[in-house]
Amino acid sequence: MPLAVLLSVMALAFTTLIASTVTRQILDTRSDVQRAQGIAAAQAGLDVAMARILSEHNELYRFVVEDLPDEPIEGDTGSGEYRVTVAYFDADPHGRDDGWRSANGVPSASVASRYAVVTSVGTDGHGGSARTLTATFAFPVSGTLLGGEARPRLLDVMER
Repeated sequence: MPLAVLLSVMALAFTTLIASTVTRQILDTRSDVQRAQGIAAAQAGLDVAMARILSEHNELYRFVVEDLPDEPIEGDTGSGEYRVTVAYFDADPHGRDDGWRSANGVPSASVASRYAVVTSVGTDGHGGSARTLTATFAFPVSGTLLGGEARPRLLDVMER
């Protein structure tokens, strides 16, 4: 009888240990999936914004800075959601901190706009943590022919 009680207690302790380990692994996996879906949504938003920026030209295939997006771009990927904002700069924002970017960025492009910082925030669509990707573009002079260096150049992409 004491042996049966000992075996029952050990079995219960072992089951509790395994249940807590499995629960922790499930939560870790769920967190990893949410992060992956968030970064995938942010990447999708960045791709949409980059396509809009690269497609802005007039009927003569001349790049037109003034036609660039100035409203946030929002979308749903099926497994996540994204929101993209674009800030335009006259001076190079590449390598500058967020304080400088906040003080010098404007939400609408003008003829003087030489650079853009595209920020895409993606979530998994279920309240998970947000993931942010930021891309910096340099623009050609407005009205130049597209092709080669006359297209907007991607300077960098960073995860924040």
